[in-house]
Amino acid sequence: MHHAIAHQPINPFMKQFVVTGCSRGIGRATVEYLLAAGHQVHALSRNKDLQIPGATMHAVDLRSDDSIKAWARSMESSGSVIDALINNAGTLVISPLFQWSDLIFMTWLM
Repeated sequence: MHHAIAHQPINPFMKQFVVTGCSRGIGRATVEYLLAAGHQVHALSRNKDLQIPGATMHAVDLRSDDSIKAWARSMESSGSVIDALINNAGTLVISPLFQWSDLIFMTWLM
């Protein structure tokens, strides 16, 4: 038996979403799903050249306080009201945890 996903708003009161980590995978699929459901989506990625049709793209490096603050100021000055944040940003680490130096470990935790 095949069940199709209904593309209806998750919550009719939530119209503007911010999705981090939207370059690929779950983040990109989330952006596409929300757009198909009729929502407005602010898609955040470090990739300044990334385009997702229908989404408002923002090049933001979530590892940088300055980058986050600049994005927040731009959102505030545009009058955008965000209803929900889907924080999907992450980083792939290829080496085993026990091989990390203390500095690398603390950098990844911060």
